[in-house]
Amino acid sequence: MVKELKKPLMLQLCHLSGVSKDAINADIFKKNGELDFDREVDFKLYDTSKSKEYRVEVKLMGKGNPESADAVIARDTDIFVADTLSDQNKNQLKSLGVEFLELKNNQNSLNDFRKILRKLDIPHR
Repeated sequence: MVKELKKPLMLQLCHLSGVSKDAINADIFKKNGELDFDREVDFKLYDTSKSKEYRVEVKLMGKGNPESADAVIARDTDIFVADTLSDQNKNQLKSLGVEFLELKNNQNSLNDFRKILRKLDIPHR
């Protein structure tokens, strides 16, 4: 059930932020079986020039799980969206240079998402 919420969540965040349709790739991403290191990713966004692809990982786990950052590393994630992040998660994501958005109890989640979009030059209004 949770997996089915990831794409609609990201599409809604993008819609509310006015992300350009050209900057969104919400296809179903599958692991490339020809590569030993490729992993499935939840969502992709692109910068203004479409020269940079940002891989987005969404975790709706209900509680900050220290191992969730392992998924970020394994999937070469640029943006991490989660309902709850522990302080350890946040510190690890910062050290990895991964942008993150915590949703739970965050009254500014939409503005925080827009900050990430601005920082990464992803077209939005």
